[in-house]
Amino acid sequence: MTAGEGLWTGRQRVPPTGAPPHRRDGRTHAHAAAATVPASTAPALVGTVAPTSSPPVSAPDASAPATGPRAPVARDPGGDVPTAVPARAAGPWRDQPGVPAAVWWICVLHLALLVGYSVLAPAWRGPDEPNHVDAVLALRDDRTYPAYDDRVVTPGIRGALAFGHFERRSRHLTAAEAVPRADRPSLAALEDEGLAADLRILNRPGVRNHITDHPPGYYLALAVVSEGVDLLNPGGGLGAYDREVGVLRVVSLLFMAPLPLVAWWVARVAGAGPSAALTAATLPLAVPQLTHISALVNNDGVLALLLAVLTGVVVCLGHGRVGLRTVAVAGAVTGLALFTKALAFAIVPWVVLGILVGRRRSLGSPRLSAQLAVFSGATLLCGGWWWVANLVNHGDISPSIEYETRLSDPPDGFTPDFGDWAANWVPKLARRFWGDFGWIDTHVPAVIIVGGTAVAALGLLLAMPRPRGRPVVAAGAAGAPGGALQGGHPQVGASGTAGAPGAAGKAGVPGGIEGRRTAAAIAADRVAGPNDHDQPYGDGTAAVALPAGGTTPRRRPGRRRGGDRVRRDRPGRRIDKVTLVLLLAPFLLLHFFAAGNSFRLYRNAGFSPMVQGRYLFGGVAGVAVVVAFGWTRVLRRFTPLVALAVVVGTQAVAVLTILRYYWGAKDASLVERLQAVEAWSPWPYEVNAAILAAVPLVLLATLVAVARACRRPRSATRPGTATHPAAA
Repeated sequence: MTAGEGLWTGRQRVPPTGAPPHRRDGRTHAHAAAATVPASTAPALVGTVAPTSSPPVSAPDASAPATGPRAPVARDPGGDVPTAVPARAAGPWRDQPGVPAAVWWICVLHLALLVGYSVLAPAWRGPDEPNHVDAVLALRDDRTYPAYDDRVVTPGIRGALAFGHFERRSRHLTAAEAVPRADRPSLAALEDEGLAADLRILNRPGVRNHITDHPPGYYLALAVVSEGVDLLNPGGGLGAYDREVGVLRVVSLLFMAPLPLVAWWVARVAGAGPSAALTAATLPLAVPQLTHISALVNNDGVLALLLAVLTGVVVCLGHGRVGLRTVAVAGAVTGLALFTKALAFAIVPWVVLGILVGRRRSLGSPRLSAQLAVFSGATLLCGGWWWVANLVNHGDISPSIEYETRLSDPPDGFTPDFGDWAANWVPKLARRFWGDFGWIDTHVPAVIIVGGTAVAALGLLLAMPRPRGRPVVAAGAAGAPGGALQGGHPQVGASGTAGAPGAAGKAGVPGGIEGRRTAAAIAADRVAGPNDHDQPYGDGTAAVALPAGGTTPRRRPGRRRGGDRVRRDRPGRRIDKVTLVLLLAPFLLLHFFAAGNSFRLYRNAGFSPMVQGRYLFGGVAGVAVVVAFGWTRVLRRFTPLVALAVVVGTQAVAVLTILRYYWGAKDASLVERLQAVEAWSPWPYEVNAAILAAVPLVLLATLVAVARACRRPRSATRPGTATHPAAA
């Protein structure tokens, strides 16, 4: 191994000799070792062979210069015990290994699918897509964002709806009906309100746009791009109406293109092994509705990506990385989410929970008041100010004309019943989460909905943490530094050495401080690596070599490897309870937020609105990581291949469903349907042909890359080192 390389052991990256071995929380393995721990009795990480002799790690001397809580360490050439050096530690974002090639190919596949879906859906057939486009035009043309009740849908959009046969749900569009691309009018040319006279929706002069009750962040980004096109082509603009919609769709899907990469990063932060992390990157592609929504002019895709990024940041907070820099990043991403959609209010308590949990897991952190002040300030600065302005200007933090129109009197004799509401909510939500396309026009078969829900639920059950074992205390001399890590927690059996804080223990009697960690246990924990009490990565268990007189965990012996009996470790297969809660919290909070609003409207008006699966997409990344953890326990290193096969199956069914509903006559062949898609597409024939050819080619390349990543790696050879099994 050359200088600068590192060895991935399945749990942590072991730095080479001379490199500072940073922990994943930005601290060093030797930090806070307040007691003298001889190297002969220091716990050793599973998979490493302890050196024959090593100098001891001494308690910090009062006369020695302070290195600070984040001071890095350098490895002693004579052994594996780190010693402190005064240098800057690596930040929490730079301690992960490189991104595998398979993850990049999954991102390319995701991008290819998004581009294909942007052409596959007819213009305006996204949820509220005409209203979203109208909000972009308001910013671009008027240079201001209208009030929540002050925007009227432009006649040009109403005319374009009639042009695209919106009145019949754009169903069974044939190639013969398509207007040649050169003859398609622009939105400016469709200002004649008479073209919209036969519409059943948005056909009344003066109809208001309820979408402007959303914050302007997403629409501002699209308006900037649209204005840039006008500057590059003065007077010409984007041309036809469908090309304007197509360009806005492309900009929207680019926001969601990095989702697999973000999901992979979240999995690595949560402690997943390579297979589980690659599976987490693949699983979001198995939800066709997520791909469909992300390829349209809609702010749900941008919110989903921001909340996916925030999931990784909150997991970092929960693992003890509660410095002001990390808290500021969490506040900035939260503010951007709030500047995108009001649904982001549901996740603010989750971020605060991550800060509170991280404080309990950190040995040293700033004051809680300082953390909350930094978080609140960053949130307000990056987007939260919009809601404060609403409260000042309108007397309501989230005013909306949509609620005004829906909060009508219920039918006579109506009595709210939670059971009836739930019976309507649950099946509709599941269907609209997996694949209910257009304006709830057509949906995937029930086998996809029921099967996908069952597979996800089973993966969640498989990922549940197992109960921790109870330690067995062995006899030992008083004052001997003894301890074990069972389930990631130190069990102290005796007091520390002279000068270390701790309670006195008698020989042969379980002693120590109950429920607290002594300095000797902390020092042993630091040397053991990142899979410890503060950072419960993988399955949360680290088997530690113990001195005579310490405690030993009650566990089954593993197989022999290199002459040493080690635990049969399965890195990345289990997840600790705190990380599990932090990963699933955004999905649950978004669900409860949407369900609460829906039930409130049902109770007041007698019907159930807001049953939209896309409202839950902000929690997809966290759920994907947990499901990946669970299924990797069963399928091991083949899990990413199985996940990719599921993606191919669900997406193929979804594409066929869309083709059969929107394109071609009822009895048309597949070729005739594809010809209809090409005839109605806003792009030239060459571009459409390239998109059609790119998807299978990228899929094949992705399959090869994932298969290469799933191969059993060769055993790494390093003197004095043994690696974990390559199961995950």
